[in-house]
Amino acid sequence: FNDLNGDNWIQLTFNSTSDRGPSWSPDGKWIAYYSPHDEKQSEIHIISVNDGSVRQITFNNVFDRYPSWSPDSQNLIYQSLDSSKWSIVITDLNGTLLKKIVSQNQDIWWARWSPNGRYIAYSKGDYSGSASIYIYNVITETDTQLSTKISSSQDWSYNGTQLVFSCWDAKPKIWVSDIDGNNGKQLTFGDYYDTQPVWYP
Repeated sequence: FNDLNGDNWIQLTFNSTSDRGPSWSPDGKWIAYYSPHDEKQSEIHIISVNDGSVRQITFNNVFDRYPSWSPDSQNLIYQSLDSSKWSIVITDLNGTLLKKIVSQNQDIWWARWSPNGRYIAYSKGDYSGSASIYIYNVITETDTQLSTKISSSQDWSYNGTQLVFSCWDAKPKIWVSDIDGNNGKQLTFGDYYDTQPVWYP
């Protein structure tokens, strides 16, 4: 990582694997990431920002990817591929399985916890490029589709009432809407491919 002005670069991992998808914990103490060994196996790790110590979270011998944090920094959520079926998995920081949700044959990625911990927004689609955003209610264990348009790469507003995301027509653009899908508003225009927005706290 580095400062916002691009100075003071610090390398955190030093191994032979390709470490990807870093996610900083809300309390600032840990960075989660995944390390693919090959096309069929990838494990989740966390590294301490303070002393660089690494803790392996998963030992599943399947493809685990894109870790993200619960609001209290006590749990991780990630996507796991096992026997051609994708799942969203929740574990604690010792790797103990807490819950497996939304297990199905469609591709799942970009799962993100809402700031209040009640919802999980994720993208679901097939390998042809078609994808939509869904919101999973942790309490009621129900799914709601945010939009019927091709959309993904979502992030939560600071108060958890809206999502910002990429939405495809001819080219991806940045949109924002309420979590019930209402009050959608396009934010970017032009000929660029606008993806992976992040909501500043």
